[in-house]
Amino acid sequence: MDNKNLITIVDIDGTLAIGHVACHLTIYNKKLSLAMTEEEITFAARRYKTTLEVPQIIKVKEKRENAFNRIREEIRISSKAYSNLPSLPGSREGIKRLDKFTCFGGYYTGRRPEIMDTTKKWLIEKNFPFPKNVVCCVDHTDKIRKIIYDWLLCKKKPRKEKLSTILLIDDSWQELIQATQQMVEEKSSVKRYFRHLAIVAFGATEKMLPPQTELQVIPLPSWKKEKALIELINLKKEDNI
Repeated sequence: MDNKNLITIVDIDGTLAIGHVACHLTIYNKKLSLAMTEEEITFAARRYKTTLEVPQIIKVKEKRENAFNRIREEIRISSKAYSNLPSLPGSREGIKRLDKFTCFGGYYTGRRPEIMDTTKKWLIEKNFPFPKNVVCCVDHTDKIRKIIYDWLLCKKKPRKEKLSTILLIDDSWQELIQATQQMVEEKSSVKRYFRHLAIVAFGATEKMLPPQTELQVIPLPSWKKEKALIELINLKKEDNI
């Protein structure tokens, strides 16, 4: 049973690709002389979703902000920092199966446009579908705005097809929730678009989700639970989420 009235949009780093935190920490460690051991880098990469949460990075950012920002910019536009990242087990198969049940809307990523070619090449090498369908976003708010513009304001919407709901699969679901709350505070009328957008919180369980948000949040603990998401899609087909 497919449901092409649902659009699936997917994040990349932390949702499909892993190892970026360890890779970036290794670069920071070398260029900023942080003196982190391999064990410390491995531990930090497992504990934190981004390098900005790592205590050593917080400390060096406070004391040597200019140097930190320069290295951070170098990393963000470096092909080497992203080209060899492994993919999460089951992610490729999960995306391909979801494409059979929904309309695939693309990869919306926080990566910089300067490494667009690297990102597309990585998707091709890892055998992900639609590797050329990549949209770069400045931050979480920009990601939501671009999704709304692209799919709810009819830029990419098929003329004869009514698209009911967008599923955004993203490991940065907490930041996305905060972004939607801020958007509503700035302009309450944006709420009408959130009725058509659901965040699929990758890496989260039901117990981890907040009790109330501006839009629906659906847990997806791992790609091993992707079948449960497909079941949910079918159950929600008539409800429009």
